Amino acid sequence: MVVKSLKNFVLFVLVVFIFNFSLFSQTSAIMKQIDEAVNQKNSEQISEILVKNKNSRSYKDFEDRILKRARELLISNELDFAAEISLVVIDNNLDNFDAVALYTSIDTAIKERDAKLKAEEERRQIEEMRVMANNEKKKKQIKK
Repeated sequence: MVVKSLKNFVLFVLVVFIFNFSLFSQTSAIMKQIDEAVNQKNSEQISEILVKNKNSRSYKDFEDRILKRARELLISNELDFAAEISLVVIDNNLDNFDAVALYTSIDTAIKERDAKLKAEEERRQIEEMRVMANNEKKKKQIKK
C-alpha cells in the first residue's frame, strides 16, 4: 500500500514537472518571438503575439518583456517605434498602467525632439537668409 501511494506520488510529481517544463519552454519560445519582432521593428507581429496569447498564464510576462524592450528603445533614442509598441500593449490591455506611463514619457520625449528639430531648422533658415542678404549687399556694393 505504501509503495503504491509512493509510486502515485512520484508519478504525480513527474507529471507536474513535465507540465511546468513544457509551459516554461512555450513561454521561452514566445519571448524569443517578441524579441525577433522588436528587432525587425514589426509592431503588427507583436500585436498578433499578444492577441494569440491573451489567455495565457504568462500574458503579463509577455507585456513586461515588450515594455522592457520599449524602454531599451527609448534609451537608444528610437522613440517612434518605442511609442508604437507601447501603444500595442495599451491597445491589448487598457489596464496596464505601466504601458500608459511609459507611452506618456515617450510621447513627451518625441515632442521635445520635434521642438528641438524645428528650432534647429528655423536657425538654419535664418542663417541662410542672413548669408543671402550679405551676398546681395556685396553684389550691390560691387555694382557701384
